[in-house]
Amino acid sequence: MRRKALFMLCALCMAAVTACGGEADTAAGRNVSNTKSVDDVLQERMEEEPAGEGSVEATTDTPERMPADDTEAIDVDLTALSSTMVYSEVSNMMTSPDEYIGKRVKMEGAYSLYLDPDSGNEYRACIIQDATACCAQGIEFETATPENCPGEGENVTVVGVFDTYYEGEYKYCTLRDAEVL
Repeated sequence: MRRKALFMLCALCMAAVTACGGEADTAAGRNVSNTKSVDDVLQERMEEEPAGEGSVEATTDTPERMPADDTEAIDVDLTALSSTMVYSEVSNMMTSPDEYIGKRVKMEGAYSLYLDPDSGNEYRACIIQDATACCAQGIEFETATPENCPGEGENVTVVGVFDTYYEGEYKYCTLRDAEVL
């Protein structure tokens, strides 16, 4: 009896995992292959809405430089996106970081501090959760004023220049010259 119940539980779990994609979606009338990237959605939205208050600014050209308090252009403003779009854009930044190098990024999320016991290095990050709060991704940031950072887990808004660096053989993403707002 226990084996039967365990087998049914495993089968149910497998069905739940595999039901999320593949031919079942096509058979149900959904066109799975016609997906859009985050950049495609942002471009469409920019074309639909006139530029102004609350619009999303995204550029692929070299950004013009202005001050961070709205006098410095923000190339990727994650604070203006929905929670689903923010998580998607951060995911895109992690998987295709070269497309973002040199762009000014503004983001808001939970502050996190990690002290590496081996090297003694401090790593600060802004952690963003997805719409269901089940998954989280973060971007490290480097600031000249760490005393302006809030307590662990508190909300933080950061503006900095996206860059990558290597520690050993691993590549990491960071916001350089970040300002904590």
